[in-house]
Amino acid sequence: MKAIKSKVLAGLLIAGLILFGLTSCSSNPTDPPGALPSAPPDPVPSAPPALVTGYAEAIPPQYDDVSLFRNGRVAVKLGDKWGLIDKVGTVVLPIEYDYVAPTVEGMIIVRRDGKNGVLDSGGKQIVPLEYDYISNAPVSEKLFRAEKGGKSGCIDFSGKEVVPFSFDKDGIGSFSDGLAAAARDGKWGYIDTTGAEVVPFKYDRAYSFLSSARLALVKLNDKYGFIDSTGTEVIPIAYDDASHFAATHTLAKAKQGGKAGYIDPTGAEVVPFKYQDVQSMFWEDLAWVKLDEKYGYIDATGIEVIPPKYDVAGEFGSQNLASVKLGDKWGFIDTTGAEVIDFQFEQARSFYEGVAQVRLEKDGKWGFVNAEGTQVVPFQYEETLPSQEGFAAVRIGDKWGFISILN
Repeated sequence: MKAIKSKVLAGLLIAGLILFGLTSCSSNPTDPPGALPSAPPDPVPSAPPALVTGYAEAIPPQYDDVSLFRNGRVAVKLGDKWGLIDKVGTVVLPIEYDYVAPTVEGMIIVRRDGKNGVLDSGGKQIVPLEYDYISNAPVSEKLFRAEKGGKSGCIDFSGKEVVPFSFDKDGIGSFSDGLAAAARDGKWGYIDTTGAEVVPFKYDRAYSFLSSARLALVKLNDKYGFIDSTGTEVIPIAYDDASHFAATHTLAKAKQGGKAGYIDPTGAEVVPFKYQDVQSMFWEDLAWVKLDEKYGYIDATGIEVIPPKYDVAGEFGSQNLASVKLGDKWGFIDTTGAEVIDFQFEQARSFYEGVAQVRLEKDGKWGFVNAEGTQVVPFQYEETLPSQEGFAAVRIGDKWGFISILN
């Protein structure tokens, strides 16, 4: 096991480009007030990045709020207005909007005076600012969910109405295989990309077909089950709680009688219903489980790989390391359960792009360590965000800036 080493390297060049995403520090510009944040993508196992060796100051702290980099740009806030800057701090979209959210496709969702529209990557308007809401990511390859007059519909990338605005507010999910969950008059069903009903509106809640199992989670009378794209009930609607089948594993979390386990796409019980709780999805082929108030990890066959002994457990991050808490301290373990970085931190977060955010003392400053437990960014920040595209947002006092993370 390795304790933290005092080794901080500065004045090095910018590096790294692995993850994508967008999140804000205090008032998330990607999700309007009251909206649910977009679900993270299913974990895709990959080779760990090269060992991080240090950092460099990139953009001085000067912003009131920031998000994470996406496609080389990041949303920043000055006063009550948002805009975009690039990785050297140049303003690429004027800081004059009430809301800004760059998409993976390179477009930009913006809001001004309570109305939302879409700009292209160069800042030219392609969808007029006339909608009450536009999703911060397309719900299909060609469509955004939008809201107008308290109703949801879908527009294409030119602003043309494709799915009529006849569905409930927040009432259209993401399309998969041409179908999306949708709500009308408080009941959920499924529609195609024209808005035509495919599965009747009869559920209390319905979710997208976003899994390798091609099954969708539905809720009826406070119970959960799964249907196929024809609306046939494949797994009985009999569970007290359940989660989606993930793209990378054909197991879904389910709860019955106060106990949690995992089922397969036939509804067969693969991991027994004996746990207080289980993780919604597997990361690096492992998921945490809670038994007798302690956390451990199992594999997708239900074999206990790491015995339940921790007080809190996180998912395995980019270095195949998970943050876990034992007593009042946090440390990191690998996928065999070996304690790789000593239990010494007051708080610790998951690894992203080869570094983890940690702090040593309660109400102390945040810094970053690499997979060997080496301090690569000093403990000098009031708050930090995970590294994305080689950059991490950091706060000194009440202002945010960015550092570059170096391999």
